[in-house]
Amino acid sequence: MDDNEEVGTAGLREWLGLAVLVLAVLLLAVDATVLSLAVPSLAEDLNPSAPQLLWIVDVYSFALAGLLVTMGNLGDRIGRKRLLLIGAAGFGVASLLAAIAPSAAWLIAARALLGVAGATLMPSTLSLIRTMFPDARQRTTAIAAWGGAATAGAAVGPLVGGALLQHFWWGSVFVINLPVMVLLLITGAWLLPESRSPQSAPLDVLGAVLSVATIIPAVYAIKLVAGEGFDITVAVAAAVATVCGWLFVARQRRAAAPLLDLRLFRSKAFSGAVAANVLAIFALSGLLFYLSQYLQLVRGLQPLAAGIAQSPMTLASLFTAFLAGWLVARLGRGGVIAGGLACAAAGVATVAAAEVMPGYGWLVAGLAVTGFGVGLALTVTTDAVVSAVPGERAGAAAAVSETGYELGAALGIALLGSLHTALYRGHLTLPTDLADDLAERARESIASAMTAASDASAGLREPMVTASQEAFVAAMQMTSAVTAALLVAAAVVSWRLIPAATSPTVDRKDPVPSSEAPIGRTGLSALRGAAGRTAATIAKPLVGQDVGGMLEASVTGVKIAQARQFDRADTQAAAARGEPAALVALVDRRTATRLDWLQAETLARTSPRPGRALTALTAVRAKRRQWDEAERLAGEAARHNAPTALTMTALAMAGAQRWMDARRLAAEAVRHGDRDALVHLAEVCEVAGKTDLLVELTTTTMLTPSRPDDREDLNDDR
Repeated sequence: MDDNEEVGTAGLREWLGLAVLVLAVLLLAVDATVLSLAVPSLAEDLNPSAPQLLWIVDVYSFALAGLLVTMGNLGDRIGRKRLLLIGAAGFGVASLLAAIAPSAAWLIAARALLGVAGATLMPSTLSLIRTMFPDARQRTTAIAAWGGAATAGAAVGPLVGGALLQHFWWGSVFVINLPVMVLLLITGAWLLPESRSPQSAPLDVLGAVLSVATIIPAVYAIKLVAGEGFDITVAVAAAVATVCGWLFVARQRRAAAPLLDLRLFRSKAFSGAVAANVLAIFALSGLLFYLSQYLQLVRGLQPLAAGIAQSPMTLASLFTAFLAGWLVARLGRGGVIAGGLACAAAGVATVAAAEVMPGYGWLVAGLAVTGFGVGLALTVTTDAVVSAVPGERAGAAAAVSETGYELGAALGIALLGSLHTALYRGHLTLPTDLADDLAERARESIASAMTAASDASAGLREPMVTASQEAFVAAMQMTSAVTAALLVAAAVVSWRLIPAATSPTVDRKDPVPSSEAPIGRTGLSALRGAAGRTAATIAKPLVGQDVGGMLEASVTGVKIAQARQFDRADTQAAAARGEPAALVALVDRRTATRLDWLQAETLARTSPRPGRALTALTAVRAKRRQWDEAERLAGEAARHNAPTALTMTALAMAGAQRWMDARRLAAEAVRHGDRDALVHLAEVCEVAGKTDLLVELTTTTMLTPSRPDDREDLNDDR
């Protein structure tokens, strides 16, 4: 399938391919959590030092988070299917190396390789879904299944690990990866389509290095703060991440083919979806951090029973796979994301209240509501992120989503975990006659308090346990209240920023009333300025396209839509000479106050006449004097055999007295086939009195300064 082909629906082959991708994601999620139960047995076997043990646990997530952006871009360039299969082979080899590791250093290296391979798999699976399911509703369902697999894998990881370790050695938690990766290699090669960017450029190696040098120290600092508090190591890691992050942003702004297109974040829909994604996983990670301790150390459940007690959250999250597409079709992405976050806030608040309620009913209800809300929000935010970009950038967008997920998880544990610990210590009231060393141990955490209580005298054990449990519950309730408040705030922001993004339709049966037909005056004003009326006169007949009318129709359509007259907005946009759907998509049909440029660009690129559609969007950008965006769209239109977009933008820039930019774009238009672009610019220079540039253009084009009758002759020729 062509990346740019956004028509049609997925068939059986695509759904079978989705099953393969979901299986891979399920395994990756299991692998991220399964190791926790194997730590005691592998520590006894390999005898690692304390720092080595930490690296065995953490190096996987460091490598994964640090390389997601790079691997997402690499997949866009070399092919997502190819990268997925390479990653699957690498993951299988690394799993085998980890299973037979004879030393701690060997296992650390194998886990790092697993993280590298995992970084190739996650964005590849998501970007392939983006290209395999062009239908928006089918894509939402597919992404819901993808997200449900990730959630289920994280939940069943400890259960799988416990079952394996009960019968086999610690390496068995890695051996289970091998058959799944073999299955992925065989079926993926047959079922999955290849897709890549049709305009791939060399990978920005320096940008890749800077992204790794930004993300890994950032995640490392966050993990250190969560585990040991703030110290000099945290400060150094944070400083390195900050400096490298600044250099990375500066590099991406200047690079011809950036690793991460920062212009994506100018879209409120895109940045709002990423922020909502981060906050949703932030809340979920923080909740899971203290929930497992609550179930085991306060409620007294065994580890397996505690895992089963959390299953309502997982099951509810999986249920969203069946509802997400249906809800988005009716409420729009913004409404569903906001509703999911609000639902999660209510669930977290219910979990906090569970302690004062009898039985487990309130806890089960709270976990189910939380799982449903978070699952819905994560599914639709991921869908919004990958749908907001054209197919050729799907890998990069998926990498942004996955990186946000990893950072949100780390921040949730670090910030909410630190808040919970501080509140626990503030609420802890120990017996006054308790020894100082036991009191200090009890203040570290509830687990330490339980251990310290076993070392205390018989008369102090029960008061210590009761005091630590009461302090833990009080801290959990307050932390949950803060989490719920953050989720409510995120819901409000999502409602305001993320548009419905439902596919707009144009009613072609309702003609534009003659009294409202665009006349070109207002639209052409973007081409005026120092050049006076001449720029408008020259621009109007470019290559047989009524650029003025196109611009006027699009701007008028937006204005009418902002007055909530949607039918008229559709018909006015239909009057444009570009692709009408692309122009209508500029309007947020729910609030009628925001513009969804990325959705409009996606529709323009995938329309039957992408050159004209992109030219129309270029005109709207030029009208708003958004020159960088206008130039980018004009260049893309020129690659679709519409070089007049470059000429129009050059003349608009001349009208704004951006003469050198106008000169550069006019020359670019000539290279793309509009041979008279420099002629038009020379005429503008003559009227504006820009003699220096006029002389240069006259010399370049072998022309003499034009006369008014020359312009008329030119217009007649056209």
